[in-house]
Amino acid sequence: MCADRTAGFARLYDITERVLPPGLDTREPSQMEATRYLLKRGLDGLGVATAIRDGRDYYRLKPRDQVKAALSELVDSAEILRVTSTAGPNRRTRRPATLDGDLTLPEHRPTLLAAVRTI
Repeated sequence: MCADRTAGFARLYDITERVLPPGLDTREPSQMEATRYLLKRGLDGLGVATAIRDGRDYYRLKPRDQVKAALSELVDSAEILRVTSTAGPNRRTRRPATLDGDLTLPEHRPTLLAAVRTI
């Protein structure tokens, strides 16, 4: 496992037991645990989205029934919240901290940071 990098981006390797922090859960998650984790992480990246269509598509989660079951568990435990939206008939969801930050729009116009030029 990569333990460090040098100035020239060379990697220094060591055995996993010495690199990972003590007490870290290294067991392999069940399929449902992985689905719940990836669904939450996808919604963190999306902000407000339809959990079944957008959240499921973020990591291409399958099968659909399993994603629905994971969503139901996450809503029941308040790890994902339902949001009412005027944008359409689909039910939207978000993570609890999504709307807790500063929601003011910047005064400047967005700036294009990089562009791809095709020939």
